[in-house]
Amino acid sequence: MPTYIKKINRLLAEYQSHQSADILFFLKNILLTAWQKNENIDKLEWKQFFKASIDILLPYNIRNKFYKSVVFYDAVDSQNNYLIFRKWVDSFATDLAQHPQVEAVIGIGYPYYDNINISRGNIDITRRMWLSIIDYATRSGRYANYQGDIDSLLLKFTAPDIDLGIIFVDPSFTFKLSDLIKEKPWPENPFRKRFLNWPKRKDLEKMVLSKGQSKPFLHKWTIGMVHSLNRPGEFEAMAQSYFKKDAFVIDMFNTVLPIHAWYLLPFFCKEEDMPNYFTSSLRDMLFGVALFTKKNKHHLEGFSISEKTQFNFILNWLINHSLSLDEIVDKVVALFEGNNAGHASLANIYLEIREILINIYQVRLQYLITHKYVKQIKSKYKITDIGTKYIKNILRIRDLLIKNDEINIQMPLLFHHAFIDNKPNECRI
Repeated sequence: MPTYIKKINRLLAEYQSHQSADILFFLKNILLTAWQKNENIDKLEWKQFFKASIDILLPYNIRNKFYKSVVFYDAVDSQNNYLIFRKWVDSFATDLAQHPQVEAVIGIGYPYYDNINISRGNIDITRRMWLSIIDYATRSGRYANYQGDIDSLLLKFTAPDIDLGIIFVDPSFTFKLSDLIKEKPWPENPFRKRFLNWPKRKDLEKMVLSKGQSKPFLHKWTIGMVHSLNRPGEFEAMAQSYFKKDAFVIDMFNTVLPIHAWYLLPFFCKEEDMPNYFTSSLRDMLFGVALFTKKNKHHLEGFSISEKTQFNFILNWLINHSLSLDEIVDKVVALFEGNNAGHASLANIYLEIREILINIYQVRLQYLITHKYVKQIKSKYKITDIGTKYIKNILRIRDLLIKNDEINIQMPLLFHHAFIDNKPNECRI
Protein backbone atom coordinates (compact mmCIF):
# COMPACT_ATOMS: atom_id res chain seq x y z
CA MET A 1 0.00 0.00 0.00
CA PRO A 2 1.49 3.42 -0.99
CA THR A 3 2.38 5.45 2.08
CA TYR A 4 0.35 8.46 0.95
CA ILE A 5 -2.96 6.59 1.27
CA LYS A 6 -2.81 6.54 5.07
CA LYS A 7 -1.71 10.17 5.00
CA ILE A 8 -4.63 11.43 2.88
CA ASN A 9 -7.15 9.58 5.06
CA ARG A 10 -5.55 11.04 8.18
CA LEU A 11 -5.60 14.56 6.71
CA LEU A 12 -9.26 14.22 5.76
CA ALA A 13 -10.06 13.22 9.33
CA GLU A 14 -8.02 16.19 10.61
CA TYR A 15 -9.99 18.54 8.38
CA GLN A 16 -13.24 17.16 9.78
CA SER A 17 -12.02 18.16 13.24
CA HIS A 18 -10.32 21.49 12.45
CA GLN A 19 -12.03 22.78 9.25
CA SER A 20 -8.79 24.35 8.01
CA ALA A 21 -8.48 25.12 4.29
CA ASP A 22 -4.70 24.70 4.59
CA ILE A 23 -5.22 21.02 5.34
CA LEU A 24 -7.22 20.62 2.13
CA PHE A 25 -4.58 22.44 0.05
CA PHE A 26 -1.92 20.14 1.52
CA LEU A 27 -4.10 17.11 0.80
CA LYS A 28 -4.63 18.28 -2.80
CA ASN A 29 -0.87 18.67 -3.36
CA ILE A 30 -0.20 15.16 -2.06
CA LEU A 31 -2.66 13.61 -4.49
CA LEU A 32 -1.58 15.74 -7.46
CA THR A 33 2.03 14.68 -6.85
CA ALA A 34 1.03 11.03 -6.59
CA TRP A 35 -1.00 11.19 -9.81
CA GLN A 36 1.81 12.92 -11.68
CA LYS A 37 4.17 10.15 -10.57
CA ASN A 38 1.55 7.58 -11.61
CA GLU A 39 1.37 6.15 -8.10
CA ASN A 40 -1.92 4.36 -8.59
CA ILE A 41 -4.22 3.97 -5.64
CA ASP A 42 -6.25 0.77 -5.29
CA LYS A 43 -9.65 1.36 -6.95
CA LEU A 44 -11.64 0.28 -3.89
CA GLU A 45 -9.53 2.42 -1.55
CA TRP A 46 -9.95 5.41 -3.86
CA LYS A 47 -13.75 4.96 -3.95
CA GLN A 48 -13.87 4.80 -0.15
CA PHE A 49 -11.74 7.94 0.15
CA PHE A 50 -13.78 9.74 -2.53
CA LYS A 51 -17.07 8.88 -0.77
CA ALA A 52 -15.66 10.05 2.57
CA SER A 53 -14.61 13.34 0.93
CA ILE A 54 -18.15 13.88 -0.39
CA ASP A 55 -19.69 13.18 3.02
CA ILE A 56 -17.30 15.48 4.87
CA LEU A 57 -16.88 18.36 2.39
CA LEU A 58 -20.30 18.76 0.79
CA PRO A 59 -23.40 20.09 2.58
CA TYR A 60 -26.23 17.62 2.97
CA ASN A 61 -28.61 19.52 0.65
CA ILE A 62 -26.49 18.82 -2.46
CA ARG A 63 -24.81 15.57 -1.45
CA ASN A 64 -27.44 13.24 -2.91
CA LYS A 65 -27.47 15.11 -6.21
CA PHE A 66 -23.70 14.88 -6.40
CA TYR A 67 -23.92 11.13 -5.82
CA LYS A 68 -26.11 10.84 -8.91
CA SER A 69 -23.13 11.91 -11.00
CA VAL A 70 -21.00 9.30 -9.27
CA VAL A 71 -23.60 6.66 -10.18
CA PHE A 72 -23.15 7.43 -13.89
CA TYR A 73 -19.35 7.29 -13.77
CA ASP A 74 -19.54 4.05 -11.81
CA ALA A 75 -21.69 2.65 -14.63
CA VAL A 76 -19.21 3.59 -17.37
CA ASP A 77 -16.30 2.37 -15.28
CA SER A 78 -17.09 -0.91 -17.04
CA GLN A 79 -15.10 -0.79 -20.29
CA ASN A 80 -18.01 -2.34 -22.19
CA ASN A 81 -20.43 0.32 -20.94
CA TYR A 82 -17.94 3.06 -21.76
CA LEU A 83 -17.70 1.87 -25.35
CA ILE A 84 -21.50 1.72 -25.56
CA PHE A 85 -21.66 5.28 -24.24
CA ARG A 86 -19.07 6.47 -26.75
CA LYS A 87 -21.04 4.86 -29.59
CA TRP A 88 -24.26 6.46 -28.26
CA VAL A 89 -22.70 9.93 -28.23
CA ASP A 90 -21.14 9.33 -31.67
CA SER A 91 -24.61 8.69 -33.06
CA PHE A 92 -25.74 12.22 -32.13
CA ALA A 93 -22.63 13.80 -33.63
CA THR A 94 -22.98 11.77 -36.83
CA ASP A 95 -26.65 12.74 -37.23
CA LEU A 96 -25.93 16.43 -36.62
CA ALA A 97 -23.13 16.39 -39.20
CA GLN A 98 -25.56 15.23 -41.92
CA HIS A 99 -27.60 18.45 -41.68
CA PRO A 100 -27.18 20.38 -44.96
CA GLN A 101 -26.06 23.54 -43.18
CA VAL A 102 -23.55 21.85 -40.88
CA GLU A 103 -20.00 21.48 -42.18
CA ALA A 104 -18.72 19.37 -39.31
CA VAL A 105 -19.27 18.36 -35.70
CA ILE A 106 -16.42 17.93 -33.25
CA GLY A 107 -16.46 15.78 -30.15
CA ILE A 108 -14.71 17.48 -27.23
CA GLY A 109 -13.77 16.29 -23.75
CA TYR A 110 -15.24 13.12 -22.24
CA PRO A 111 -15.66 10.58 -23.89
CA TYR A 112 -13.30 11.97 -26.58
CA TYR A 113 -9.97 12.10 -24.77
CA ASP A 114 -8.37 9.53 -27.08
CA ASN A 115 -9.69 9.23 -30.61
CA ILE A 116 -7.25 6.60 -31.84
CA ASN A 117 -7.12 4.06 -29.04
CA ILE A 118 -10.73 4.75 -28.01
CA SER A 119 -10.73 2.49 -24.96
CA ARG A 120 -7.92 4.53 -23.39
CA GLY A 121 -10.24 7.56 -23.23
CA ASN A 122 -12.10 6.03 -20.28
CA ILE A 123 -10.22 7.92 -17.61
CA ASP A 124 -11.35 8.08 -13.98
CA ILE A 125 -13.42 11.29 -13.97
CA THR A 126 -13.86 11.09 -10.20
CA ARG A 127 -10.34 12.53 -9.85
CA ARG A 128 -11.53 15.75 -11.49
CA MET A 129 -14.72 15.67 -9.44
CA TRP A 130 -12.66 15.39 -6.26
CA LEU A 131 -10.58 18.42 -7.28
CA SER A 132 -13.84 20.34 -7.84
CA ILE A 133 -14.97 19.39 -4.33
CA ILE A 134 -11.70 20.72 -2.89
CA ASP A 135 -12.00 24.00 -4.84
CA TYR A 136 -15.63 24.29 -3.75
CA ALA A 137 -14.79 23.66 -0.08
CA THR A 138 -11.90 26.16 -0.11
CA ARG A 139 -13.64 28.67 -2.42
CA SER A 140 -10.68 28.60 -4.79
CA GLY A 141 -10.26 28.07 -8.54
CA ARG A 142 -13.48 28.73 -10.46
CA TYR A 143 -15.36 29.09 -7.16
CA ALA A 144 -13.29 32.01 -5.91
CA ASN A 145 -15.34 35.21 -5.60
CA TYR A 146 -18.27 33.62 -7.45
CA GLN A 147 -21.35 35.77 -6.91
CA GLY A 148 -24.07 33.35 -8.00
CA ASP A 149 -25.42 30.10 -6.57
CA ILE A 150 -22.20 28.26 -5.79
CA ASP A 151 -23.99 24.96 -5.13
CA SER A 152 -25.49 25.03 -8.64
CA LEU A 153 -22.05 25.89 -10.03
CA LEU A 154 -20.52 22.80 -8.42
CA LEU A 155 -23.33 20.55 -9.65
CA LYS A 156 -23.15 21.98 -13.16
CA PHE A 157 -19.40 21.41 -13.48
CA THR A 158 -19.49 17.89 -12.05
CA ALA A 159 -22.67 16.59 -13.74
CA PRO A 160 -22.06 14.48 -16.85
CA ASP A 161 -22.65 16.38 -20.07
CA ILE A 162 -21.74 15.99 -23.72
CA ASP A 163 -19.74 18.64 -25.61
CA LEU A 164 -20.31 18.70 -29.37
CA GLY A 165 -18.90 21.66 -31.29
CA ILE A 166 -20.82 22.80 -34.37
CA ILE A 167 -19.21 24.17 -37.55
CA PHE A 168 -22.13 25.84 -39.31
CA VAL A 169 -22.60 27.22 -42.82
CA ASP A 170 -23.82 30.82 -42.95
CA PRO A 171 -22.61 32.45 -46.21
CA SER A 172 -23.95 35.93 -45.43
CA PHE A 173 -22.18 36.18 -42.07
CA THR A 174 -19.11 38.39 -41.87
CA PHE A 175 -17.21 39.11 -38.69
CA LYS A 176 -14.25 41.16 -37.53
CA LEU A 177 -11.23 39.57 -35.90
CA SER A 178 -10.93 42.63 -33.69
CA ASP A 179 -14.31 41.69 -32.18
CA LEU A 180 -12.78 38.42 -30.94
CA ILE A 181 -9.90 39.95 -28.99
CA LYS A 182 -10.03 38.88 -25.35
CA GLU A 183 -12.84 36.48 -26.14
CA LYS A 184 -16.04 38.04 -24.92
CA PRO A 185 -18.45 36.45 -22.42
CA TRP A 186 -20.64 33.78 -23.95
CA PRO A 187 -23.75 35.85 -24.71
CA GLU A 188 -21.66 38.57 -26.45
CA ASN A 189 -19.34 36.27 -28.42
CA PRO A 190 -20.11 37.07 -32.10
CA PHE A 191 -20.14 33.42 -33.20
CA ARG A 192 -22.49 32.37 -30.43
CA LYS A 193 -24.71 35.40 -31.00
CA ARG A 194 -24.93 34.55 -34.69
CA PHE A 195 -25.61 30.89 -33.97
CA LEU A 196 -28.39 31.72 -31.52
CA ASN A 197 -30.16 33.58 -34.32
CA TRP A 198 -29.22 31.08 -37.03
CA PRO A 199 -32.49 29.74 -38.54
CA LYS A 200 -31.36 26.09 -38.52
CA ARG A 201 -30.28 25.98 -34.87
CA LYS A 202 -33.66 24.81 -33.61
CA ASP A 203 -33.61 21.98 -36.16
CA LEU A 204 -30.45 20.66 -34.51
CA GLU A 205 -31.95 20.96 -31.03
CA LYS A 206 -35.08 19.07 -32.03
CA MET A 207 -33.04 16.34 -33.72
CA VAL A 208 -30.93 15.76 -30.62
CA LEU A 209 -33.78 15.90 -28.12
CA SER A 210 -36.03 13.56 -30.13
CA LYS A 211 -33.37 10.90 -30.50
CA GLY A 212 -32.11 11.37 -26.94
CA GLN A 213 -35.55 10.71 -25.51
CA SER A 214 -36.38 7.72 -27.70
CA LYS A 215 -33.04 5.90 -27.42
CA PRO A 216 -31.72 6.20 -23.85
CA PHE A 217 -28.26 5.04 -22.82
CA LEU A 218 -28.45 1.73 -20.92
CA HIS A 219 -32.26 2.13 -20.89
CA LYS A 220 -31.92 4.87 -18.25
CA TRP A 221 -30.12 8.05 -19.25
CA THR A 222 -31.67 10.38 -21.83
CA ILE A 223 -31.01 13.83 -23.29
CA GLY A 224 -32.83 16.46 -21.26
CA MET A 225 -31.83 19.75 -22.84
CA VAL A 226 -29.51 21.48 -25.27
CA HIS A 227 -27.34 24.27 -23.92
CA SER A 228 -28.06 27.42 -25.92
CA LEU A 229 -27.81 30.28 -23.42
CA ASN A 230 -30.88 32.02 -24.79
CA ARG A 231 -33.33 31.30 -21.97
CA PRO A 232 -33.59 32.91 -18.51
CA GLY A 233 -32.23 30.67 -15.77
CA GLU A 234 -30.60 28.26 -18.23
CA PHE A 235 -27.44 27.90 -16.15
CA GLU A 236 -29.47 26.67 -13.19
CA ALA A 237 -31.53 24.45 -15.50
CA MET A 238 -28.35 22.82 -16.77
CA ALA A 239 -27.38 22.01 -13.21
CA GLN A 240 -30.77 20.40 -12.56
CA SER A 241 -31.52 18.51 -15.78
CA TYR A 242 -29.36 15.53 -14.90
CA PHE A 243 -30.29 15.41 -11.23
CA LYS A 244 -34.05 15.59 -11.72
CA LYS A 245 -34.46 13.42 -14.80
CA ASP A 246 -31.26 11.38 -15.31
CA ALA A 247 -31.02 13.49 -18.46
CA PHE A 248 -27.76 14.72 -19.98
CA VAL A 249 -27.23 18.21 -21.31
CA ILE A 250 -25.76 18.35 -24.80
CA ASP A 251 -23.60 21.46 -25.04
CA MET A 252 -23.49 22.46 -28.71
CA PHE A 253 -22.36 25.98 -27.94
CA ASN A 254 -19.04 25.64 -26.14
CA THR A 255 -17.23 25.56 -29.48
CA VAL A 256 -19.35 27.00 -32.29
CA LEU A 257 -17.79 28.44 -35.44
CA PRO A 258 -18.93 29.59 -38.88
CA ILE A 259 -17.27 27.57 -41.62
CA HIS A 260 -14.99 30.45 -42.72
CA ALA A 261 -13.58 30.85 -39.21
CA TRP A 262 -13.05 27.08 -39.00
CA TYR A 263 -10.91 26.88 -42.14
CA LEU A 264 -8.77 29.85 -41.09
CA LEU A 265 -7.94 28.52 -37.60
CA PRO A 266 -4.52 27.02 -38.51
CA PHE A 267 -3.18 30.44 -39.50
CA PHE A 268 -3.53 31.59 -35.88
CA CYS A 269 -0.56 29.65 -34.54
CA LYS A 270 1.11 32.16 -32.23
CA GLU A 271 0.77 31.70 -28.48
CA GLU A 272 -0.81 35.14 -28.21
CA ASP A 273 -3.63 33.96 -30.51
CA MET A 274 -4.93 31.62 -27.82
CA PRO A 275 -6.22 34.38 -25.52
CA ASN A 276 -6.80 36.94 -28.28
CA TYR A 277 -8.74 35.32 -31.09
CA PHE A 278 -10.03 31.76 -31.00
CA THR A 279 -9.38 30.75 -27.40
CA SER A 280 -11.52 27.66 -26.93
CA SER A 281 -11.26 26.57 -30.59
CA LEU A 282 -7.45 26.69 -30.72
CA ARG A 283 -7.32 24.92 -27.36
CA ASP A 284 -9.46 22.11 -28.73
CA MET A 285 -7.46 21.85 -31.97
CA LEU A 286 -4.16 21.51 -30.09
CA PHE A 287 -5.58 18.92 -27.73
CA GLY A 288 -7.22 16.93 -30.52
CA VAL A 289 -10.88 16.30 -31.25
CA ALA A 290 -13.11 13.67 -32.81
CA LEU A 291 -14.27 14.92 -36.21
CA PHE A 292 -17.65 14.04 -37.74
CA THR A 293 -18.47 15.11 -41.30
CA LYS A 294 -20.91 14.14 -44.04
CA LYS A 295 -20.89 10.44 -44.84
CA ASN A 296 -18.28 9.56 -47.50
CA LYS A 297 -16.76 13.04 -47.29
CA HIS A 298 -12.98 13.34 -47.03
CA HIS A 299 -10.87 16.19 -45.67
CA LEU A 300 -10.29 18.77 -48.40
CA GLU A 301 -6.50 18.50 -48.25
CA GLY A 302 -6.09 15.25 -46.34
CA PHE A 303 -5.25 16.75 -42.97
CA SER A 304 -7.93 17.97 -40.61
CA ILE A 305 -8.05 21.51 -39.23
CA SER A 306 -6.82 20.15 -35.90
CA GLU A 307 -3.79 18.51 -37.51
CA LYS A 308 -2.90 21.62 -39.53
CA THR A 309 -3.12 23.74 -36.39
CA GLN A 310 -0.79 21.36 -34.55
CA PHE A 311 1.75 21.44 -37.42
CA ASN A 312 1.78 25.21 -37.50
CA PHE A 313 2.16 25.67 -33.75
CA ILE A 314 5.09 23.24 -33.75
CA LEU A 315 6.87 25.07 -36.57
CA ASN A 316 6.23 28.48 -35.03
CA TRP A 317 7.72 27.28 -31.73
CA LEU A 318 10.78 25.93 -33.55
CA ILE A 319 11.60 29.19 -35.38
CA ASN A 320 13.72 30.48 -32.52
CA HIS A 321 14.40 27.39 -30.40
CA SER A 322 15.20 23.73 -30.84
CA LEU A 323 12.87 21.69 -28.65
CA SER A 324 12.47 18.10 -27.50
CA LEU A 325 9.19 16.22 -27.80
CA ASP A 326 8.57 16.61 -24.06
CA GLU A 327 9.22 20.35 -24.30
CA ILE A 328 6.71 20.68 -27.15
CA VAL A 329 4.06 18.82 -25.14
CA ASP A 330 4.89 21.02 -22.14
CA LYS A 331 4.20 24.08 -24.30
CA VAL A 332 0.85 22.64 -25.39
CA VAL A 333 -0.15 22.01 -21.77
CA ALA A 334 1.12 25.44 -20.68
CA LEU A 335 -1.15 27.15 -23.22
CA PHE A 336 -4.15 25.76 -21.38
CA GLU A 337 -3.10 27.36 -18.10
CA GLY A 338 -5.17 30.48 -17.65
CA ASN A 339 -7.26 29.68 -20.74
CA ASN A 340 -8.89 26.44 -19.65
CA ALA A 341 -7.99 24.89 -16.35
CA GLY A 342 -9.90 21.74 -17.27
CA HIS A 343 -7.54 20.72 -20.07
CA ALA A 344 -4.49 21.73 -18.08
CA SER A 345 -5.53 19.64 -15.10
CA LEU A 346 -6.18 16.68 -17.39
CA ALA A 347 -2.56 16.54 -18.48
CA ASN A 348 -1.41 17.06 -14.90
CA ILE A 349 -3.54 14.44 -13.17
CA TYR A 350 -3.76 11.70 -15.81
CA LEU A 351 -0.52 10.21 -17.07
CA GLU A 352 -2.45 8.60 -19.94
CA ILE A 353 -3.54 12.05 -21.18
CA ARG A 354 0.06 13.18 -21.41
CA GLU A 355 0.88 9.94 -23.23
CA ILE A 356 -1.91 10.69 -25.71
CA LEU A 357 -0.42 14.14 -26.37
CA ILE A 358 3.07 12.68 -26.75
CA ASN A 359 1.72 10.19 -29.27
CA ILE A 360 -0.03 12.93 -31.29
CA TYR A 361 2.97 15.26 -31.44
CA GLN A 362 5.45 12.48 -32.10
CA VAL A 363 3.48 11.58 -35.23
CA ARG A 364 3.33 15.23 -36.28
CA LEU A 365 7.09 15.61 -35.87
CA GLN A 366 7.78 12.44 -37.83
CA TYR A 367 5.79 13.78 -40.76
CA LEU A 368 7.63 17.11 -40.60
CA ILE A 369 10.98 15.27 -40.59
CA THR A 370 10.00 13.02 -43.51
CA HIS A 371 9.02 16.05 -45.59
CA LYS A 372 12.08 18.08 -44.54
CA TYR A 373 10.32 20.81 -42.58
CA VAL A 374 12.18 19.72 -39.44
CA LYS A 375 15.30 17.73 -38.62
CA GLN A 376 16.15 15.82 -35.46
CA ILE A 377 19.48 16.30 -33.69
CA LYS A 378 19.68 13.81 -30.84
CA SER A 379 16.63 14.49 -28.66
CA LYS A 380 15.98 17.97 -30.10
CA TYR A 381 13.96 19.05 -33.14
CA LYS A 382 15.18 21.94 -35.29
CA ILE A 383 13.35 23.73 -38.10
CA THR A 384 14.88 23.57 -41.61
CA ASP A 385 15.01 26.28 -44.28
CA ILE A 386 11.98 24.65 -45.92
CA GLY A 387 10.08 24.71 -42.64
CA THR A 388 11.09 28.31 -41.95
CA LYS A 389 9.94 29.45 -45.40
CA TYR A 390 6.64 27.65 -44.96
CA ILE A 391 5.77 28.95 -41.48
CA LYS A 392 6.84 32.52 -42.32
CA ASN A 393 4.36 32.45 -45.19
CA ILE A 394 1.65 31.18 -42.81
CA LEU A 395 2.46 34.00 -40.39
CA ARG A 396 2.47 36.54 -43.24
CA ILE A 397 -1.06 35.47 -44.18
CA ARG A 398 -2.06 35.60 -40.51
CA ASP A 399 -0.88 39.21 -40.35
CA LEU A 400 -2.78 40.03 -43.56
CA LEU A 401 -5.97 38.56 -42.10
CA ILE A 402 -5.55 40.59 -38.92
CA LYS A 403 -4.82 43.78 -40.90
CA ASN A 404 -7.84 43.21 -43.15
CA ASP A 405 -9.90 42.46 -40.00
CA GLU A 406 -13.17 41.60 -41.75
CA ILE A 407 -13.63 37.92 -42.58
CA ASN A 408 -16.18 36.64 -45.09
CA ILE A 409 -17.05 33.29 -46.64
CA GLN A 410 -14.51 33.76 -49.49
CA MET A 411 -11.42 34.12 -47.29
CA PRO A 412 -10.55 30.41 -46.88
CA LEU A 413 -10.62 29.94 -50.67
CA LEU A 414 -7.97 32.63 -51.08
CA PHE A 415 -5.51 31.11 -48.64
CA HIS A 416 -6.10 27.34 -48.23
CA HIS A 417 -3.33 26.56 -50.75
CA ALA A 418 -0.75 27.86 -48.25
CA PHE A 419 -0.96 24.80 -45.99
CA ILE A 420 1.43 21.86 -46.04
CA ASP A 421 0.93 19.93 -49.29
CA ASN A 422 -0.14 16.59 -47.90
CA LYS A 423 -1.88 13.46 -49.08
CA PRO A 424 -5.03 12.01 -47.54
CA ASN A 425 -4.46 9.34 -44.89
CA GLU A 426 -0.85 10.36 -44.25
CA CYS A 427 -0.02 11.09 -40.63
CA ARG A 428 -3.51 10.24 -39.45
CA ILE A 429 -3.98 10.49 -35.71
